[in-house]
Amino acid sequence: KSPLADKKDVPSPSRSKAGFRAPGPDRQPEWIWSEKSGATPRILIRKKIKVEGKLNGAFVFYSCDNNASLYVNGRKLGHVDPWMKPQLVDIAGALKQGENIIAAHAVNTDGVAGFIAWVQLSYKNGTTRHVLTDGNWSWKKPPSGKIAEGLAGEEGWQAPVSLGRHGVGPWKKLPMPGAAP
Repeated sequence: KSPLADKKDVPSPSRSKAGFRAPGPDRQPEWIWSEKSGATPRILIRKKIKVEGKLNGAFVFYSCDNNASLYVNGRKLGHVDPWMKPQLVDIAGALKQGENIIAAHAVNTDGVAGFIAWVQLSYKNGTTRHVLTDGNWSWKKPPSGKIAEGLAGEEGWQAPVSLGRHGVGPWKKLPMPGAAP
């Protein structure tokens, strides 16, 4: 079954100047981590997604308490630090037709930990698909070698714990791209 089979294609809403537009308030991503305590200091997080059709654009808007590097198909495309300044990354050039891996090397330096992401795929046919962090993503401890190699393997991945939807404390609502300051 396709990881996106449960996500319906919907007509694209008007987009911000950056081309990214979060889905409505009824569809919010969840803050996720390996456990509620945040005791695991470094984790890999990933989601396999399928690109099926010609893309008009693709973005990941993400944050991590405390910081994270973003990878698409093993290629590092971004870094967020501190978590209060989420990053918007254009990932269209790193995607291919078929299966892709959106991933992060996430780091917690103290206290609670969480990772959150909005993935947007905008197709030339006018539809937009959003993939949001939730319990269907996977996590594992990073290998001692190269991070990109650890992201590709199938061994050791497990379901994350949801810490709550976007807006939950201690993080509250993150500033969205294109929103007034």
